Amino acid sequence: MVILNLSLAFLVLANNYKRLTNIFFASFVCSVVLWMISNYFANFYSPYAMFWTRMTFLGAILLGAFLLYFSFYFPEIQKPVKIWQHLLIVTLSAIFIFLFLFTKLVISGVTIIETGTGVKQGPLYYIWPVYFLSMIICTLYNLLYKYRFFTGKQKTQIKIVFVGLALSLMMAITTNLIFPFVFKNDTLSNIGPYSTLIFIIFTAYAIVETHLFDIRVIATEVLVVLIGLALLIDTLLSKTLLEGGLKGILFVLVSYGSYKLVQSVKEEIRRRQEIQKLTIQLKKDKEELQSLDRLKDEFLQMATHELNMPIASIQSGVSILEEMGEKDSTKRKIIDSINFNTQRLAALARDLLNVSRIESGRLSTNFSEVHLEDLIKQVVNDLEEKAKSKGNQLNYVKANKSLPKIYSDEGKIVQILNNLIGNAIKFTEKGKITVSVQQEDGKIITTISDTGVGIPKEALPKLFTKFYQVNRFNKDKPLEQQGTGLGLYITKKLVELLGGKIWVQSQEDKGSQFSFSLPIKNKRYNENEQKN
Repeated sequence: MVILNLSLAFLVLANNYKRLTNIFFASFVCSVVLWMISNYFANFYSPYAMFWTRMTFLGAILLGAFLLYFSFYFPEIQKPVKIWQHLLIVTLSAIFIFLFLFTKLVISGVTIIETGTGVKQGPLYYIWPVYFLSMIICTLYNLLYKYRFFTGKQKTQIKIVFVGLALSLMMAITTNLIFPFVFKNDTLSNIGPYSTLIFIIFTAYAIVETHLFDIRVIATEVLVVLIGLALLIDTLLSKTLLEGGLKGILFVLVSYGSYKLVQSVKEEIRRRQEIQKLTIQLKKDKEELQSLDRLKDEFLQMATHELNMPIASIQSGVSILEEMGEKDSTKRKIIDSINFNTQRLAALARDLLNVSRIESGRLSTNFSEVHLEDLIKQVVNDLEEKAKSKGNQLNYVKANKSLPKIYSDEGKIVQILNNLIGNAIKFTEKGKITVSVQQEDGKIITTISDTGVGIPKEALPKLFTKFYQVNRFNKDKPLEQQGTGLGLYITKKLVELLGGKIWVQSQEDKGSQFSFSLPIKNKRYNENEQKN
């Protein structure tokens, strides 16, 4: 038991001799060793029995003080220990050490009992359990208090050590306080020191399971010490000077290599701990960013709803003014400008609302039978005048054979077509825009081709990302800056929502070709039907 305790104290202290948690734990274990050794020799009635009895109580006093300090700094200090707390612990411990070692007020002598020797109680003997129990209660309070605030590994450490300490103290209090004071029986006091074995077992479990003092460092140090001792003993037992010299050189080399090994293990563990801290911090940062992103989406949804009402009022007023047939050219231009910018503002609000709904998963679908060819013809007819205003030809090329109806969301398809054909018109001047459709492998592919400005190769991978615009802030290409950079992002999300895919082929100054596929038999539609 003594060797086991001393080995644990040495290894824990060697692991990090600057850390107060390690220092107080090692001091606590050394106090236990003093208690055990003194208790063993005090059982032999001799001229030194009184001395060893006093040393036994000295070990118990130090044990209580160091255990309380250990609870302040384990697993890490939560708030600094106040000066009055230091003074109180040190002063009380010093008073009791003085009373036990240099007076007979607590221990007046020793007596012979069945198991060895017993204690003759002095007039102040009964204040001893008050001191010891106070230290223990404060220790348990500190651990329970910290258990409420720590999380994860640290909470597990506190729980394991608390249970081990509680069981150990129950046994020690029974054998060394209850029996001597209540039943006036010292026969079980010799068992008291062995109660620390429970605490040691639980602490060892905490070491292995939660890396309390890092088992890898301890295991490496144990191995190094054992190898070093074996080589040293072998060197000392050498038969000749030459053999001793060679083995001595080997011992020095192995010792140096062992030292470097321990340092490398410590360095590896330090880096691993830093990585774990960074991982935890990144996880917290990610959760905070996700929370902020949700707040942003909620704000956008609220803001766009609030914007839609005044926009609708402005558009209604502009429509009335247009119907009145204003003949003054200046006023006509003002009305047209208001109408144009109001439409842009309405489109912006609509895009922001769609993005908010998409990212929050609140974008609903309404699946039904859709005749895609009729839908494309309708959209092409609606945008034909807009295309002609820029000198463009907008054509629809029918499929070679009749296409089947598909199960999809008609409103979402119209939005997709408006976005893609509208972009083609926007970036094409006096050119040609062609919309074609074909059936292929259980899906229908729609393609919008144009002879416009085209897209640079390096911009293609980022084309469907949120807020991205080709040649943004380029003064020579103002067309690219007319928008929010949300159109293609929303289009891609809508296509994916309907179970399809979208892709693009383009060369700068030669035009672009956007294609998207939609399944004929939509799984999402079937799922909705089953729910209904």
